[in-house]
Amino acid sequence: MNTPLAALFLTAGFWSGLAAETKPADYVVHEWGTFTSLQGADGKQMEWLSQIGADLPNFVYHDSHPGSIGGGYLSRSMMRKSSRRARQRMETPVLYFYSGEPRTVDVEVKFPQGTVTEWFPRVSHAGPTMGTRNVDRIPAGRTNDSYVCWNDVEILPRDQYVTLRNDGTQSHYYPARVTDANPLRVRTGIGKERKVEHDKLLFYRGLGQFDVPLQVSLSPDEKKLRLQNTGTEKLEGLFVLVVKNGRAKVTSICEVAKARELDWNPEAGLRSLSEVVAELSSAVETALVSHGLYCKEAQAMVNTWRGSWFEEEGVRVLYVLPTDWTEKTLPLSLSPEPTQVVRVMVGRAELITPKREWALLQEIIRFSDPEQRNAAVNATRKMRIGRFFPPMIERLLGTHPTQAFRMAAQTLRATLLAEEQSYVALSPLLGTR
Repeated sequence: MNTPLAALFLTAGFWSGLAAETKPADYVVHEWGTFTSLQGADGKQMEWLSQIGADLPNFVYHDSHPGSIGGGYLSRSMMRKSSRRARQRMETPVLYFYSGEPRTVDVEVKFPQGTVTEWFPRVSHAGPTMGTRNVDRIPAGRTNDSYVCWNDVEILPRDQYVTLRNDGTQSHYYPARVTDANPLRVRTGIGKERKVEHDKLLFYRGLGQFDVPLQVSLSPDEKKLRLQNTGTEKLEGLFVLVVKNGRAKVTSICEVAKARELDWNPEAGLRSLSEVVAELSSAVETALVSHGLYCKEAQAMVNTWRGSWFEEEGVRVLYVLPTDWTEKTLPLSLSPEPTQVVRVMVGRAELITPKREWALLQEIIRFSDPEQRNAAVNATRKMRIGRFFPPMIERLLGTHPTQAFRMAAQTLRATLLAEEQSYVALSPLLGTR
């Protein structure tokens, strides 16, 4: 049975009050993050290109730059050139530390089925990374599994003032700092390579080559939406969101144990986008708090991803991943061990609908006609496909595998990409980024 958003709001006051009254134990660690997948209407989880670091401050470290461990960071322009194909984008896991007294801890996160690609503050060790594959960079006894390790992280008194890095951009990074967590000090390197960095969190990101446990499929006529749980644990806190032309609608589902099929009409029941975003933000915050996050942490997570979660054009499903799945996918080691660890990861499944595929197919064919190219570019731009353009082209090439079609698709994409890069280059001067 679908659960109306209103029913979730009835519990919002209770959970918010509980979070406000909860006093962190002597030593508590909380974490949240997102795993984003792209799925076709047949439910297949697809590889797609992720622009590494493009939305992050320029002080964040990156695995393809030798200075990621030895010192320095990758410039924003170099980050934009880096892109890798993957089935999962692990977005902005952040670790918060709460302690009644100063203490020092060692932190390690492993990512066996993926690669950790970005982090801040600078790590003590990471591997294996593109820029640090030589044996001197990986401690003895290490496997080739990707990991990051911060040694001797100092948890400072909660009221101690520290200066936090800020490059002046509007980045996803900064909203995550707005919590009551203790400030942290991380010292790395020796001599000229010595660095002392502060933050309110430990941040990392990565790319994975595996399937998440939610498979989303849509019938060719778009009248049936099927949610298939391929894991061993039930999935909770699901929100099916449609955003189209400044309007939106959301369907909430308490849980999916094995499978759930919904009668579906993405065109019906659309409302004001701002109204839906406000309601959905509150509902998602409530779901996050019910899984153990503090209220400010839940708000920080929603504020970090509000634009891409709730406002981007398309169809997507948000859901809370099981804790056991998180522990197996991202083993976390803390020494000394906290009195409490809470880890809340949100799955985000982006769905390529048959109508969206068909619309792109028509524009690629129209682009093949020199007299129709400008019209095709304008129409495709309005579709706001963005980073999902390449995998959508690959799906269409399965049914239209001609060289002429491939060339038209690639040229159309290159035209849109050139416009996007010009906008990004000018946006700091225009104050629009």
